[in-house]
Amino acid sequence: MIPLMIPPYGWRMVWVCLGVLALLVAGMNFFFVKSHPSSESENPASKQAPKIHISIKAAYIAILRDKRFHLIGVSYLLISFSILIPLLFLTAYGIQELKISYSSAASLLAVIGVVGAIGKLILGPISDLIGRVKMMMLCCVFVAVGGLGFVCTRQFTVLILFTAVFGVGYGTIWPLFAASARDLFPAESAGSIVGLWTLYHGLGAMVAPVFAGWTIDATGSYAWAFILTVISALVSASVLLPLVRDSGSFLTRSQQV
Repeated sequence: MIPLMIPPYGWRMVWVCLGVLALLVAGMNFFFVKSHPSSESENPASKQAPKIHISIKAAYIAILRDKRFHLIGVSYLLISFSILIPLLFLTAYGIQELKISYSSAASLLAVIGVVGAIGKLILGPISDLIGRVKMMMLCCVFVAVGGLGFVCTRQFTVLILFTAVFGVGYGTIWPLFAASARDLFPAESAGSIVGLWTLYHGLGAMVAPVFAGWTIDATGSYAWAFILTVISALVSASVLLPLVRDSGSFLTRSQQV
């Protein structure tokens, strides 16, 4: 919707609308979302199951000693780096190098958003069957293929196709990381693990504009910045390879600690 709002209302109104929307969402969370479900909603089996209590210190030690935590964290850093570059520079690339109109270039971001939403609805359930890690690797490949398409194509219609491929990887990868925390680690630690992974994500998102911007300024072209997207996404997928056959239980390791 943002590209449609900019011509009649300007960027300032867009930022105001985004700020008001964020406040509304925060209010809805505060008043309607419960941190913990009531005990009445628990099924009898969960009430009878033995409760496992692990100290915070032991839990964090177990997390930091688990190689899977760090492998997924590094993969998260790299895919965040990959994804942020097209999100930042795709519109400018379309305007300055492909010489297409602003509305057409901005519509590419709309394609990413729409296709990303559809992708997570389709690939999310599939990941329940084939595994989170395999689907995460596939999403990394989608991001890499999209980035390669940005470099190679000059036709707007073909660019839309590669943008859609990129959007599938972009939209699906984030919930998969969160779901993998519950699959590979105990539920009691999932929140802490996702929070620690966010540090990896923040680092990747922080350095992406710096490296990509420097590359664009040094080469005078956006192509090499998108090549960074391709390389980083492929490395992100390769980092996850050791986890494909790893079926070990984090919970067992935590109890040993």
